[in-house]
Order: sequence, then structure tokens, then C-alpha cells
Amino acid sequence: MALHDAVVRLKTLGWALLLFLFLISAPLLWAASPLLLAGVVLVGALLGLMIHVARRLPRRARWSPGRTKAVLIGVALLTGLVAAPI
Repeated sequence: MALHDAVVRLKTLGWALLLFLFLISAPLLWAASPLLLAGVVLVGALLGLMIHVARRLPRRARWSPGRTKAVLIGVALLTGLVAAPI
């Protein structure tokens, strides 16, 4: 049971880190241009979805419930990476 608790804690920490990264980066991109933020969010969502689909292709699975997670991770990571130099 201890391993399961550690995995849950690491996942929670990862989601908190992604949320923090997005909350710091989004206002910076919004200040630069609202269209820039919208574009980065759209590209991040598409990249996350494409990576998710590419990982599922060898298993020939239809649509799995992990799509939403993949999109959120893609958006948060790309937003943070684009705003990092600012």
C-alpha cells in the first residue's frame, strides 16, 4: 500500500506543478498578446493530443479516457516553455 500512496503523492505533486506553471505563465503571455496565449494553448492541446494518440496506436485502442489529461499536460507545458524566456 505504501507504493500506491507514493504514486498518488507524486501524481498530485506533478499536477500541482503543472497548474503553478500555467498560472505563472498565462498572465505573462496574456500581457504580451491575448492571441499569443490562445495560439499557445491551442498548439499545446494539439501536441498533447497527438502524443497521446501516437502512444495508443501500437495497442490499437480506440479512444481512451486519458485524452483530457494529455491535452491539459500539453497546454501547461507549452505555455510554461513559451513564457520561460520572459
